[in-house]
Amino acid sequence: MYNIIDDIKHFRKKAKMNLPIDPNKISGISVLLSFLLAYLIFKNMFIFSALVLFIILFLDFLDGVIARGRKIDSYQGQIVDWTADRMSEIIIFVPLFLQNAFIILIPSLNIFVNFLVVKGKIWLIPLRHLLLIWLIYMVLI
Repeated sequence: MYNIIDDIKHFRKKAKMNLPIDPNKISGISVLLSFLLAYLIFKNMFIFSALVLFIILFLDFLDGVIARGRKIDSYQGQIVDWTADRMSEIIIFVPLFLQNAFIILIPSLNIFVNFLVVKGKIWLIPLRHLLLIWLIYMVLI
């Protein structure tokens, strides 16, 4: 039977050892891709927007895996990652605010669902994940 968790663990192990890129550069690439995503959203190209956003989210996952795997995770790296994430969200949401007044509900919704308690743990739901859900919804309707 196929188990995606085993595949993710295998990928993490391989990424820790084999990828020769700096995690901070990966964060920078995700910020640059955010400009492309903003353009695609502004042009109502929701399928491509969802694909680019998925790549951005994957890169966000990857930079942490590489940093922890190489044991180079640091406070400065966390600041770079956090700053890149917030810059990415700002870049992505500007065209949404310009294009659709109702989209202001996404940050409001994020305030309410930002912290979910699941089995005693607090789970953070970033705005970009909510945006991915919205983009998928826009593609399906």
